[in-house]
Amino acid sequence: MKVNISELKNVVEKLNLAVEKSTLNPKAGWVEMKEQDNSMLSVYVSNFDYFMEASVKCVNAEENSGLHVTVSSDTFIPLVSKLDSGDAEFKCARNSLIIETENGEYTFPIIKECGAVKSVDRIYFNSTDNWYKFSGENISSIASVNAK
Repeated sequence: MKVNISELKNVVEKLNLAVEKSTLNPKAGWVEMKEQDNSMLSVYVSNFDYFMEASVKCVNAEENSGLHVTVSSDTFIPLVSKLDSGDAEFKCARNSLIIETENGEYTFPIIKECGAVKSVDRIYFNSTDNWYKFSGENISSIASVNAK
């Protein structure tokens, strides 16, 4: 499956605000990615206190590629922020996520638990009629207050 690098960078930049950098927290530091309906790549991060999801539209999804991986945020996010424009192709091979661009190929080990791809914990909310939109700045300010 292929995604536009510029769109991927925008999503990863926002999710980077939510990724906890502490190595003490066993639920932090992971980025889960899953293909949805051969048209979207959903990206998830979570912690004890929050869960965030963002999606990137696929440029060219192969039928039934079924991409589902979890990788370390410490290596994935910095690399994506340094990619040039164009498209990036996501593939799985040899227990690794392989991202191919015009300028190179990047490999990330897939994180597994009990033989299956590790899933980040989701926090579900009861739906209400009130919908609130939070910006990355609001979430960042909440995180800084909670850190104190």
